[in-house]
Amino acid sequence: MSSLKKLAGQTFVYGVSSILQKFISFLLFPYITFMVGAEDFGIYTEMIAYTGLLNIVLTYGLETGFFRFANKYDPGRVFSTAFMSIVSTSSIVVVIFLFFRDYFTRVSGYTDYSLYLLLVVIVIVMDSLLAIPFAKLRFKNRPLRFSIIKLVNVITTILIALFFLSACPYLIEKHNVGFLKSIYNPDFKVGYVFVAYIVSGIVSLIMLLPEIVEVRFIFDRRIFKELIYYSFPIMISQIAGFLPDAFDKIMLKHLDTSADPLKSLGVYGANIKFAALVNIAIQMFRYAAEPFFFSESGKDSANKTYADIIKYVSVFGFIIFMFLTFNLPMLKYIIGEEFRNSLDVVHILVFSYVLYGIFYSLSVWYKVSDNTHLAFIFTGVGALITIGANIWLIPLFGYHSSAWIRVATYMAMIVVSYIFSRYYYKIDINVKRILFYFVICFSLYLIGKSIHFENLSFALIFKNTLILLFVLMIVRVEGLYKFILKRKLKG
Repeated sequence: MSSLKKLAGQTFVYGVSSILQKFISFLLFPYITFMVGAEDFGIYTEMIAYTGLLNIVLTYGLETGFFRFANKYDPGRVFSTAFMSIVSTSSIVVVIFLFFRDYFTRVSGYTDYSLYLLLVVIVIVMDSLLAIPFAKLRFKNRPLRFSIIKLVNVITTILIALFFLSACPYLIEKHNVGFLKSIYNPDFKVGYVFVAYIVSGIVSLIMLLPEIVEVRFIFDRRIFKELIYYSFPIMISQIAGFLPDAFDKIMLKHLDTSADPLKSLGVYGANIKFAALVNIAIQMFRYAAEPFFFSESGKDSANKTYADIIKYVSVFGFIIFMFLTFNLPMLKYIIGEEFRNSLDVVHILVFSYVLYGIFYSLSVWYKVSDNTHLAFIFTGVGALITIGANIWLIPLFGYHSSAWIRVATYMAMIVVSYIFSRYYYKIDINVKRILFYFVICFSLYLIGKSIHFENLSFALIFKNTLILLFVLMIVRVEGLYKFILKRKLKG
């Protein structure tokens, strides 16, 4: 029981800090849209996508491998081997980039922004170097220290961005602070965001020095071989899982046939960031539910518990979808004016993230049945659909096709995962009930979209009333009012 309490406590700390990090990071996005134009935000969107992808490549699954082998061998030797391996490969990447910098800038299409590429490479390397020290903190059961460093990282990023994008131009213009003119360039706005990431990475490295100095500078070849053999498939799976959320951002500039592809990418990237509010809710579910999954896996009621979780995650997603899409006329003012004209695609993207949440909740079956190797099949299907459909449809329909491809991708991943679950770990999911809620949700959504009011306040009241009716219907159908009444009486 004490171990479960310890797990619950650590999960709470990791979960709350992770949600705070994501929420604080999200606040940086609307600020950037007010400070830069759509083209600059397009550059930011593409480079951040490359950052996420290459970070997976440069850590090549060693974070997970460290947890696996730190319990099998001397943790110090495993840490040193993994950390030195990443330091070596990161150094090689930096050297290759510096030697072939002109080639990379030409191929990427950013000949006028070569410094941006250098900054992005530094960001990628910094993130890679932080991976194993952070994993060591988790291994040593230091959730509070882990969370504090992560939060300091995010807050530092925002403060540095605010300094360069707002404080510097204000102080130069209003107070003529001369020395700032030597470090501030008004045409380098997006670059300062990457500078902020680098500074926050340096701060994190400094805070992690007590863990880093414990490196023994031992490179154990036997451990390294086992690490690579175990971690490489994880890296491939991570890449496949990451592609549905990144491939369109990487390829849109190259495949879009509109007059200004980079501007289209910027608008689309802002829409994705906006819809990613759903991801914060998914993250909350992830940290709250995953330990619960495993603690319930041996109980007789586990199957019903998992089925209920999948059902309620689906319902919660439908409610979030209605809330964000119905209130978009008001919420749109949190982003820059240049990005507000194409927010119709947010509706599609929000729904795609809801489907991702359902896919994640469904993934419980292969986690508790030790069939995690099958995850590669589902992510592989998603990656193939993402790559093929985007290459085919972006030249024809632009970024709207990418949004619908995300929906199709996650839907396919859900269907394939569900089919496999019938054979490996059957969960008695009430599919009919979930589809019933989806039909009601979609019907109310269409009603809200089709009825127009001249007054925005009246429109919001009407649409949010529809959400309330949906919630009350769920409470009535699921019999939740009995549970609520029972809790109230106990209170």
